[in-house]
Amino acid sequence: MLTPDQIKEKCLRIWQSDGFWREVSCALEFTPISISLGKPSPRELLERFPDVSAWSRSLQTASKAAKGYGYVIRFTESAHRQLGQQQIPTSAEFETLDDFLRFTGKTKDFSTYQGLMEVTRETALAPDQITEWIKGHPLKTIDAATVWPRIIVACNNFMENPSRNLYLRQLDIPGIDTKFIENNKALLRDLLDIILPTKAINHAVSGLAGSGFERRYGLKHDETLIRFRILDKSLSPWPSATDMSLPASEFCSLDLPCERVFFTENKINALSFPEHEGAIVVFGGGYGVSAIKNAEWLKKRELWYWGDIDTHGFSILSQFRAYFPGAKSLFMDHATLIAFKPLWGKEEDQKRCMSNVPNLTESEGKLYRALQQNVYGQNVRLEQEQIGFSYVTATLSKLYRKRKLP
Repeated sequence: MLTPDQIKEKCLRIWQSDGFWREVSCALEFTPISISLGKPSPRELLERFPDVSAWSRSLQTASKAAKGYGYVIRFTESAHRQLGQQQIPTSAEFETLDDFLRFTGKTKDFSTYQGLMEVTRETALAPDQITEWIKGHPLKTIDAATVWPRIIVACNNFMENPSRNLYLRQLDIPGIDTKFIENNKALLRDLLDIILPTKAINHAVSGLAGSGFERRYGLKHDETLIRFRILDKSLSPWPSATDMSLPASEFCSLDLPCERVFFTENKINALSFPEHEGAIVVFGGGYGVSAIKNAEWLKKRELWYWGDIDTHGFSILSQFRAYFPGAKSLFMDHATLIAFKPLWGKEEDQKRCMSNVPNLTESEGKLYRALQQNVYGQNVRLEQEQIGFSYVTATLSKLYRKRKLP
């Protein structure tokens, strides 16, 4: 048996439902909302008659008949052997939208919703698309009521000037500053996706992380910096400058006259990497290697990737090879792992990569599976910095001599 408070809880769930908003958005005649109250059984009626009577009175006290708005109680007659004819409340019915809104305390919110629809129709350059979105997202729109007029101004500006190669700071939108767009990116993304032409949207970018909003809508952004060292000073346009950082797009557009490029995840390894004729070393950044996937010039170089000997190291190697199929691995083999057994560490149980990854050679794949299956021991890993420096220089010297052979 529902109490008035429980009726209100049900009404609030209805307020949040898609069905309610579909109906009120269609501007059709309001269909009364009926909520079943739960009927006491004959035994309950007899054994708890005072409670049932009190329940009925509480419903009537909170009803439209008593307050002037809200629900109308529908009764059913029940003939009881001991108690005689009884009128039992069976449902609470809201005959009008106004009754429903006043009972739930949502009159102001609904008025706000209607006002936002009207503002959108009057001021938006794409009123039909945005009002349809509002109908599908009424509560989100109401929550954005205080910023909505400026949201429309921003949307209009993006429609008038799609695909601008500018920073957010450079956008001159009346009444809109950079912070406003930063704070409302999610809402703006929802709307821009439906009002901008397809060619003005980079559909390959979906999330907001990593300047996703800017990249999706053709804006400049604070790019990931790619740090690299020139291992052969003769390659540098400024011989005194060998340690450099460039925005990813600028790095991708380079065409350095090097023959060999090394990639290593660990910063200290990159900083201490030995000089090497005709070569550079790039600070790989783990899974961040995706930032340089468009560097076409790298596909014409001899590439070496040096990662940790653990499950994620091989996963990142696989990702790297998806961008650069000809890349070779460095210090990621069985012999290196065994050579530094005293320095083995452990991967955390919940953070291991246990999926099948492509783009590994036969020997790399065998080692990767052995690590997954704990063939060498529980969660074995060998981090890059554990490999002795003399081992590194000796191996790189062999590569250098091999390159020098006719």
